[in-house]
Amino acid sequence: MKKLFAATVSIAVILSACTLGVARVAASTTAGSSFAQSEATRLKFVPRFIRVANKRLRYTIKAKYPQAVGAKDPRIMKLNRVIRDLMTREVNDFKKDFKTPGKRMGAVGSDYNSDYSVRHSRNNIVSIAFYVDTYFEGAAHGNHNYLVFNYDLNTGRQIKLADLFKPKSNYLDAIAAYSIKSLTEKLKDESDADWIKSGAEAKDENYKNWNITSRGLEIGFDPYQVAAYVYGPQEVLIPYDALKDVIDPDGPLGRIVSNRAQAGAGPQLPDRPVKRMDTRSEAIPVTRGYGAGTGPGIGPGIGEGNGFGRGSGNETVSASSNGPVDYSSVFFPRDVNQKARIISRPEPTYTEEARKNHVSGTVVLRFVLTSQGQVINVRAVSGLPNGLTERAIGAARQIKFVPAMKDGRPVSQYAQLEYNFNPD
Repeated sequence: MKKLFAATVSIAVILSACTLGVARVAASTTAGSSFAQSEATRLKFVPRFIRVANKRLRYTIKAKYPQAVGAKDPRIMKLNRVIRDLMTREVNDFKKDFKTPGKRMGAVGSDYNSDYSVRHSRNNIVSIAFYVDTYFEGAAHGNHNYLVFNYDLNTGRQIKLADLFKPKSNYLDAIAAYSIKSLTEKLKDESDADWIKSGAEAKDENYKNWNITSRGLEIGFDPYQVAAYVYGPQEVLIPYDALKDVIDPDGPLGRIVSNRAQAGAGPQLPDRPVKRMDTRSEAIPVTRGYGAGTGPGIGPGIGEGNGFGRGSGNETVSASSNGPVDYSSVFFPRDVNQKARIISRPEPTYTEEARKNHVSGTVVLRFVLTSQGQVINVRAVSGLPNGLTERAIGAARQIKFVPAMKDGRPVSQYAQLEYNFNPD
């Protein structure tokens, strides 16, 4: 096996692709019909999977991706093909590192897990965030990176960041200035000014991860880009009002801003009276919720603390903001009204072999706290030898907790937990 280090590619794939409320319209001069889209209608998606389990090479794959409803429209058919091909390429790229069985390097094998969230699906533009976690056997930890793909149904082409803004405008300067200020305020002592400036300065490579939302342009920063790994990926939501001087009114983003202005949601483009957005929508960068757990989580390493907040390993997508809420989904801590609360957390015991060999360190587990009060899908993100990983997993399965709540209903929640082993 070539990779002995963490190479988790959390693919925030931001697929800009159209919202098509597909309606049949009669042709006035010819027989037959065609499909037309309402700009205000969201395109609906259903989940699809690529599942692979290879015991010989010790890896598993659970890739979840969306397919748009309305396959009779050739534009949607093309969109679905692009999404499916994208995920197939990512899965194949993961598999190419496994040619022949290698020496076992850890207690758990390698894995690839993907999930997604529809960020925007109107105005013939859909933004889909794919999160792909991969872990390679023997690695100290996984990694969580973004990969973006933006698509415009009107043109049937991918959108580049530059397509959103006026030609020859200093849009990167505007994006970088807002991002650096927001990251500095959010991270405070958790990073330093030079690190943030280097990772967020106005360079194309620093802004390859972006996502269109109804409230603003969402920027993603990979682990290590603006802060240490323990603080996970960082996100900054830039309100469109902060970019109004550089947004191209005839571009993809111009359609969204124009429709918001007409609906009274602001902001408007410079050639119209400007209505400022509610400052509450000027989102502070979010660290998704698992990791070292210094935030308001549910015990060490759970909740919206400092760390990457995705817990994959479950095949249920967290509910997107598009369409009805699926309360049977697994939610991220940030998406629930009340996070799960641990009331009993048994500590794992040492094995005699580990004590004899003076093994110490940390086991990091990822799992799901279900709405029925069960701990499921427990797997090790990083482990220890001599049976300590297994002891940690056994202890985690005995956790007692009060389930998370959303809209007054108990729901399942992703979580991650660390167990520290010290023989002294």
